[in-house]
Amino acid sequence: MAIKQRLFRLVGRFMGDLGDLSTDDQRAVRGWCVYDWANSAFSTSITVAILPIYFAAIFTSEFHTGGPDFLGSTLGAETLWAWTIGLSALLVAVSSPILGVIADRAPLKMWLLRTYASAGALFTFLLLFSAYTGHDWAWLLGCFFIANVGFAGSCVFYNSLLPHIVKEEYYDDVSSRGYAYGYIGGGLLLAVHLVILVMFDYDDLVTRLALASVGLWWYGWSLYTFATIPEPHVENPLPSLGVVDSTKLAFTELGETFKEISKFKILFTYLIAFLLFNDGIQTVLAQAGVYAIVTLGVGSTTLIGTILLIQFVGALGATLFKWIADFTSTKQSLMYTLVVWIIVIVLATGFAIEEPSEKEDFDYQLIYDSSTETYSVEAVPDLGNGKADLAWEDLVGDWDPDDENKSTMQADELAFLIEQILTGDGQRFSLYYDLTTTLDANFVIGPDHPSQLGDEELDAIPIWMRDNVWSPLGLSASLQFVLVGMILGLVMGGSQALARSIFAYMTPESRSFEFFGFFGVSIRVSTVLGPLIYGWLAFQYDARVGVLSLAVLVLLGALLFFTIDVEEGRRVAIESDKNNNSESSS
Repeated sequence: MAIKQRLFRLVGRFMGDLGDLSTDDQRAVRGWCVYDWANSAFSTSITVAILPIYFAAIFTSEFHTGGPDFLGSTLGAETLWAWTIGLSALLVAVSSPILGVIADRAPLKMWLLRTYASAGALFTFLLLFSAYTGHDWAWLLGCFFIANVGFAGSCVFYNSLLPHIVKEEYYDDVSSRGYAYGYIGGGLLLAVHLVILVMFDYDDLVTRLALASVGLWWYGWSLYTFATIPEPHVENPLPSLGVVDSTKLAFTELGETFKEISKFKILFTYLIAFLLFNDGIQTVLAQAGVYAIVTLGVGSTTLIGTILLIQFVGALGATLFKWIADFTSTKQSLMYTLVVWIIVIVLATGFAIEEPSEKEDFDYQLIYDSSTETYSVEAVPDLGNGKADLAWEDLVGDWDPDDENKSTMQADELAFLIEQILTGDGQRFSLYYDLTTTLDANFVIGPDHPSQLGDEELDAIPIWMRDNVWSPLGLSASLQFVLVGMILGLVMGGSQALARSIFAYMTPESRSFEFFGFFGVSIRVSTVLGPLIYGWLAFQYDARVGVLSLAVLVLLGALLFFTIDVEEGRRVAIESDKNNNSESSS
């Protein structure tokens, strides 16, 4: 008990107070915000930063250049990872509205939150044991699938608690606090993970311990949430029914809800607008790393550092746009974030780097040694464990400046490397090599190197940006990514917090779990449809076309959102609550 009281006092001092709320309400708000702190470690360390890289390494170490067979085709690591995310999101999308209806009619809200969160944290912790199963990659994928269901499902019920813990005038403040502390919590644990992983040179056991620690962090901090948020009151309780009858009733009431779409037309219109602009936002966040590596050649250190930076800037952005909402309105503040999102995406379309000119700018750097008539390998590209990189190493050789057996290249090996960069599989690389011991040098730049522009549909945009913005400002590839990443982080926190707040504002409190189930569906659909749209356009044209299509999605969502009368939506919600209360008392 003493430990729990000390934890309550610690969190209370950390979170600060909210206006004239009672002590119990203050504690419930803190508990609600702490859950974002708790589960955000999953979305950073597990979904984005560590597990995808570890899974790919384990998978390729078993299959090298292939994968398991499925319907006559070979499944790669990227496909399996994408399917796992999509199928787990689909499961939550289908089930959350049904469970939401039941939760609105029975005292099960906190139980559902605890169940999803506990399952997610448990299977995150179980990632630790992958090395002892004999099927490492399959264990990692299966545990991640269940953990992601727990994460996504808990978020649905966590979001729907907002109208039950504070009055509407606090929605913006509390929603923004939740996201701010989520970004800080996830960022802090990720920073610790990266320091430890670098110290131990990404040792396998240390990596698995880092993954498992996310489950402990998630569940440990969630205990505060479970202890401080009371079960919301049920206005129109469900009769004592079994599982089958409860499910039938849920489908019946969902059918009634769809019949009432005209009554809640504003709320459902907002859901469509949210689906559109969130589709663009979530796909940007999911694809940013890969896009930066391919388009800008950004290194892993810059990429991970920017992810950390975005987490902490996101916390600042959530608070900043809450203040803007106080001075204008929540709708206006969200509109401002969407406008900035469009600008960010257009800037990302214009990412461009200068052609390498100095020796240090090239992927391969070779120096001629006249005494041996060979070339000393001083630098090579930072290759990963993907199928293409492994095939490239097999083709041209696994060169390593730090290994004396792999640091000297013969003239014929250099000639073959040059041929492959110009016309073969290495057209994304660049090569610097000198011909003599003097300063005379030659270089080769592959046609698919990030600096080579002019052949694709939208290359006019990055060419113009390079000539008129990036070069005059002296912004290298890494600085372009960091700058746009900081702007992205600033609006990321504000847009997500305010979007949730507006939905809560227009949702009847007596049906919050049902409607937040639909809100959860919109979020999950965004994680499935957006990447499919991006991937198809990138495949048909190029990545810049895919990125620009995301700006179109955000623009369409913003235009639809602009037409929504938020105050009228609130009036309908209040009227619905009054009707439900009168039916319950009669």
